[in-house]
Amino acid sequence: LPAETHANSSRMLARSSGGALALGRGVVSSAAARRMMSSTGPIPIEREGLRNARRVVVKVGTAVVSNSDGTLALSRLGALVEQLQDLKEEGRQVLLVSSGAVGLGRLKLGLSKELVSNTANVTDRQACAAAGQEVLMSTYGLMFQRMGTTCAQVLITESDLLSRDRYTYLTGTLERLMELKAIPIINEND
Repeated sequence: LPAETHANSSRMLARSSGGALALGRGVVSSAAARRMMSSTGPIPIEREGLRNARRVVVKVGTAVVSNSDGTLALSRLGALVEQLQDLKEEGRQVLLVSSGAVGLGRLKLGLSKELVSNTANVTDRQACAAAGQEVLMSTYGLMFQRMGTTCAQVLITESDLLSRDRYTYLTGTLERLMELKAIPIINEND
């Protein structure tokens, strides 16, 4: 990928699988995204199959969604939303997988990082996820609305992937949201 990744991004990942493009743990600059996805821009030969990707899955982690002090990273989220909108306007189906709810909720509820980082502390982690998910989705919702796009929250549990019926409902819901031109925002239901 181009070197113009955001300074706080730990890594980017792109791969083609069934016509899908996945970008993980980072935000590519608008210019880099256009060069990478544009039908006229230069794409390295090993990524040539990405040029015609119809579906784009973008994964952003907590380090992209929030600043080092735990506050919401509005400029990064704004840039991300603009880039996703650009991809949608090119006719691609876009899905966003977003982390960050626990960290944002921790700050909102005034809990210490040490308390919440203990994975055995399920109750506090779930409380933080509940409070933080609202912050995350209301921010995404407002930003996408300003771009003329609808987004939809999709919370997934392990059971959704293990049960054939639930998996079928989940994939059907995601497909329907994309048919309706909405951008699904997916997160684990902590």
